[in-house]
Amino acid sequence: MNLYVRFFDQEVVVPNVEAALEFLESIPEVSLKNVQKKQLIDFVEGPKSYPCRIKLKGQVYFLVIKTEVSTLEEFKKNANSNSSASNAPKAMAPIPDGDTSVNLSASDFPYSDLISTGPKLIPSRVDILMEENPGWYECKLIFKRAIPKTDYSPFRYEDTQFVVQLKGKSGFDCYSQMINHLKNRQDIDARSQYPSMKGNNFSFKFLGEHAVEY
Repeated sequence: MNLYVRFFDQEVVVPNVEAALEFLESIPEVSLKNVQKKQLIDFVEGPKSYPCRIKLKGQVYFLVIKTEVSTLEEFKKNANSNSSASNAPKAMAPIPDGDTSVNLSASDFPYSDLISTGPKLIPSRVDILMEENPGWYECKLIFKRAIPKTDYSPFRYEDTQFVVQLKGKSGFDCYSQMINHLKNRQDIDARSQYPSMKGNNFSFKFLGEHAVEY
């Protein structure tokens, strides 16, 4: 297995993690920290086959794809061939931005046909939620808050938005922290209903090693 690595218009196919790190560290705009190096190593050594985006700062990422091809020329040739056959994005399609809550599709991943297992394997919502990436997250959850009433109806539901920055290991960990917090608040009725973490009423965005002040 080899690795295709891309940072904006700079790209390469390398045989291992060490060569990938050497390539990235040769780019003046790239400043790798231990957390990003660990993310790269974990991706390469792990079972996941879909493309991996690793955040450097703000909306800046580099892309890594596992592949069986050994040269950049072969990689791009196969990518262009697959793109023509399926009307997929061209080789230099931009890396999507940083909101990990979006519903990802094949168009978000250039060269997705070249994943080492053969067919397209795009990360599911659950894969994204469970992927560990320790740091600060901004999360938004819309739940149905039970509001007590004074008339004949005992209560009514009101859509309520809860937005918070918190430290977590993954989207799933952040979701669990938020639900536990809300359920333990004295000012929130126990009859309130909470959305599934897989639905559109929960979203999260990785911020990095520090919280963001607005």
